[in-house]
Amino acid sequence: MIVTVLLALSGSLLCGLVHHVGTEIGRKSRLMTVVLWVHLFAVGSIIGLAVLVGGEPTMSDLLLGAASGLGGSMGVIQLYRGYTTKGAAIVGPVAVVTGAVIPVIASAIFEGPPSAVVRYGILVGVAAVWMISLPGQIDLSRIRRRRGEDRANPSNIWDWVAVRHGLAAGALFAMQITLLGMTSDDSGVWPVAPGRVVAAATVAFVILFGHPRPAWRWWTVRRAGMVLKVVLLGLHTTKWMKSIVVGTALMGLAWSAGVGFFTLAAQRSLAVTGLFYQMAYGFTLLFQVLFAGERTSRIQVAGFGLAAASLTMIIFG
Repeated sequence: MIVTVLLALSGSLLCGLVHHVGTEIGRKSRLMTVVLWVHLFAVGSIIGLAVLVGGEPTMSDLLLGAASGLGGSMGVIQLYRGYTTKGAAIVGPVAVVTGAVIPVIASAIFEGPPSAVVRYGILVGVAAVWMISLPGQIDLSRIRRRRGEDRANPSNIWDWVAVRHGLAAGALFAMQITLLGMTSDDSGVWPVAPGRVVAAATVAFVILFGHPRPAWRWWTVRRAGMVLKVVLLGLHTTKWMKSIVVGTALMGLAWSAGVGFFTLAAQRSLAVTGLFYQMAYGFTLLFQVLFAGERTSRIQVAGFGLAAASLTMIIFG
């Protein structure tokens, strides 16, 4: 179990770092383009990591990996779409809890239930990731003042559109880690490679076809220049081009290593890995507190405490 925890914890740390750096880079360019560049750089780096780790994947392993890439990329898109709704504060908590619970259920079906201590540790961990993902500031007095209005119009306090996006994102993230956990132990991290290719293709498709098309035709010079700028660079200005390319390259390397660690961990224990996969959000918040001046609420601090307790229970369980 200690090896599984170390692998999953390393993957969570690396993915949390990628999310933090991506947030900073996304302020200088289009967010979806940053996601695309990260996936493109991740393809090459995961192949190098797979050669280093070794393994003999079957066609079934590669197909499972490709399907996991589709789930992960669509999960990110659903999460970002949910953040654009008026219930953005709901999307994160719903997504992380859904994404942590589904692998536990899948693990109980395919692997059998873990020990009692580990089960309680996972339950504590689910509560922890929910508390950490809550908004930093919650104005309870405003909620009390508007209680009568909210009864008349429930959508004011609970945005069901945001809930649906959160459920969809969490289910897709859970699908990604579950499919990777279903790969054979002999496959190493090779199943992640086709997943990164599928993820990059999905994000590129959304960028190209997810917005209204301009009036000019595809083969004109103007259109070609727009595609080069928006799809390949996505920059508001070319001033930040070098730093963004270098940054996304490093993010792709870290992301590949993180997903690779998650894959190796999921092949050992899907339930524990699913929980740590969602704990990446906690590391993102921690990096923002340390390096970006982010402030945390008391609920989030308590969530970090529960996360530490959950980690201890899982290790000694």
